[in-house]
Amino acid sequence: MNVVRLAPGCADRDLLVSQVYRLSGAVGDCEVGAILPDASTRRPVEHGDRESYRATTATPSPALVEVIRPPAPMLNAATHHHRGQSTAKGRRRARESLAGAALDHGAEFLFAHSSPADGLTSTVYPGTTLRPGLHVDNRDNKPLRTRLRSRRRMGLNLGPGSRWLLVCFPDILTIAQTLGRDQDRVPGNDEFGEFVDSRRHDVTCVWIPVQPGEAYVAPTDLVGHDGGTLGSQESTIYFFLGSWARAA
Repeated sequence: MNVVRLAPGCADRDLLVSQVYRLSGAVGDCEVGAILPDASTRRPVEHGDRESYRATTATPSPALVEVIRPPAPMLNAATHHHRGQSTAKGRRRARESLAGAALDHGAEFLFAHSSPADGLTSTVYPGTTLRPGLHVDNRDNKPLRTRLRSRRRMGLNLGPGSRWLLVCFPDILTIAQTLGRDQDRVPGNDEFGEFVDSRRHDVTCVWIPVQPGEAYVAPTDLVGHDGGTLGSQESTIYFFLGSWARAA
């Protein structure tokens, strides 16, 4: 059974669900073998399926996927930073303000990324133009036995377009257990890819809308995921990492 669940406010959104597939070669700017959401199979999430994703009061905070209104200091600092400054001193002060606002909320500012419109996925390898597609983070690099202590990522959407948060089920804890992995193993994209290759039709990708001015908080070390702008305008997103309590 999946440990990762959608918080009630997230589960009640206009969610879509699709299948996933793996590229057999290089296509466009995606890396060879990238796992992608299959947009041609998208459909609204039905009520029964929605309940299977919904969190309960027993779902631990580190396993929750939420969409929230971010703390005002973080939103204001990100907006100020994004507008840019005309001098190096101004840019430094804007970044210091952003880092300070994150720290005040028990978080770490990671980076900002601008995504073009109509993108199926948005992550790009640093220093390249290659997209890895759906992937599992390893920010905290924890083994299975302590994986649930991993921090969650906040993605704050500054717009102007809306975004999709793409979250795959089952989560990496369930996948690793199904594959018989040892509890001391640090799981990741090898397990995710092996499961997709052997049981692709058991993997679903949930598309969660995130509007400008909203933020998602998600356990990206626990699930295959990415972001997208399919059917929307370009948008800029600011990423933070923290150990947030559940919003509701």
